Amino acid sequence: MTLSSDKEKAGGLKLSPSSINMFLRCQYQWYLRYIEGLKVPPKPSLVVGLSFHKGEEINFLQKIESGKDLPLGDVLDAYDAEFEKQSEEVEEWEKPKGEIKDEGYRLLECYHKELAPIVKPLLVEDWVEENIGNGIILYGKRDVVTEDMAVIDLKTASRKPSQIDLSYQLQLELYACQGDIEKAYIHYAIKTKKPQTLVLEHELPREQRLLKVVNSVVQAIKEAMQSGNFIPNGLGHSWACQYCGYREKGLCPYME
Repeated sequence: MTLSSDKEKAGGLKLSPSSINMFLRCQYQWYLRYIEGLKVPPKPSLVVGLSFHKGEEINFLQKIESGKDLPLGDVLDAYDAEFEKQSEEVEEWEKPKGEIKDEGYRLLECYHKELAPIVKPLLVEDWVEENIGNGIILYGKRDVVTEDMAVIDLKTASRKPSQIDLSYQLQLELYACQGDIEKAYIHYAIKTKKPQTLVLEHELPREQRLLKVVNSVVQAIKEAMQSGNFIPNGLGHSWACQYCGYREKGLCPYME
């Protein structure tokens, strides 16, 4: 998210689905990240996710022209290089780094064999912006738009989901706002004992729901900024504080 004093005065906000999700999870966490500009070191799981994405990004970009997937070794090489780059910022590994890296290898290998072959990419890593009025802009990056005008988002997960999370639904609805997108899917690579893949479809269109959620969040953000009161609503969800990097770094006064 970008927020300057000039934009604040003009009532303008530039929001991504992830920043909206953070505000809904915990307003104070959002304040630390987007108002104070504080960043915390990435979790190992994020490093795996980013590296997984890089492997298939390299694959799908060349597939637009070639029509063929890269050999598995090339995709794993791209994963390896990205993993080493991203892991430089990790401060704490809950397991040996090599073990976590290998888990990502297996996820990528599973996805590349099972789901990558059915993807026919038209656009890869495609940025979208949608002006919804009143100086509010939504933005995000589509992992893949296919030749048959479906949008695909790639996710790694530690367990098999039964449905698509609300935050991911908002992502897909934003991604479908531009172009003649007809379908939206999430491709999961799941870190079970034996890695597996899963495809879940999100029904479109839901633009009206998207606008309602965004407008409600924007109003709450403006009220919090005017009052200076950002509610630590993450305290109502034990998992939110448990996985919060600001708590771990001692930056949250509500968790001292």
